[in-house]
Amino acid sequence: MARALLQLALRLGVAAGLIWLFVGPARLAEACRLLIACEPTPMIAAFLIALVGILVKTVKWQVFLGTQGVCVRYGKLFRFYMASCFFNVFLPSSVGGDFKRMFDVALDTPNRATAVGSILADRGTGMYCLVAYCLIVALLRWSKLGGLWVAGPIVLATAAITLGVPVGLWVFLRFGSRMAGGRLSGKVLRVLRSAAAQVTHPLGLVFGLAISVVFLLLVNAMVWYLAQALSIPLSWEAIYVSVPLVFALATLPITINGIGVREGAFIYFLGRYGIAAEAAVALSLGCLALLIALGLTGGVIFVASPSQFRKPH
Repeated sequence: MARALLQLALRLGVAAGLIWLFVGPARLAEACRLLIACEPTPMIAAFLIALVGILVKTVKWQVFLGTQGVCVRYGKLFRFYMASCFFNVFLPSSVGGDFKRMFDVALDTPNRATAVGSILADRGTGMYCLVAYCLIVALLRWSKLGGLWVAGPIVLATAAITLGVPVGLWVFLRFGSRMAGGRLSGKVLRVLRSAAAQVTHPLGLVFGLAISVVFLLLVNAMVWYLAQALSIPLSWEAIYVSVPLVFALATLPITINGIGVREGAFIYFLGRYGIAAEAAVALSLGCLALLIALGLTGGVIFVASPSQFRKPH
């Protein structure tokens, strides 16, 4: 408990330090003014696109479960996903919602490894596509991103992940059976095997990667509408180059919900396209506001759903 509180305090401290370093009081006040004065119609459109993103990701989750013979109604999985949004936003960890989804879907299947593996497959394919997207962007817009000192580390890190994940998956599938009784316990090994089976299944592989790409495009569209709401003259190139990089950096587990990291990344990458720092911060705060709105919607669904009171089969 003490260790968890210490980690929370450290992440809050890092977030506050990054906000002070990159934003400052004056920029933050101006960004809040822009956000308060936003146009409601494109803001609502941005929220609806975020909601469509959850609908799309639910399809991917259902496909992964289906590859293992687990049939769960789409509406039920969507409720689980929305409830997880609440836990992701309002718990001091971005994976709290994943544990909630694991618990919920485990009640609908006797195979707990399949339930947990489906979450890993869902998360893994999404992150893999995001990283691969960032690699492509860094290679195509090398000079625009800042050349060797900025694009270079991005290319090295993303290339290592993009190439390393398939190799690691092949090694696990080839030699995973030898890991039992070693560093990996039997339960962990069963979960990893289930996740690997779901990802490498032809249906899971095609739908997993395709839907992950569609989700990235929806995120870009969401940010575009958000920029329209804030009257920020953001080009499509700026969105398709900057947004995936910002969201990838925001997943680093050093602050709460990417606060501080997301603002600094938006300031730098959008600044390369001539966007003022105050506008970039306003856009970042708008993204956070949409995440909170999505989380609150998920909280309402969680409270109203009877699934939280079910007992395991």
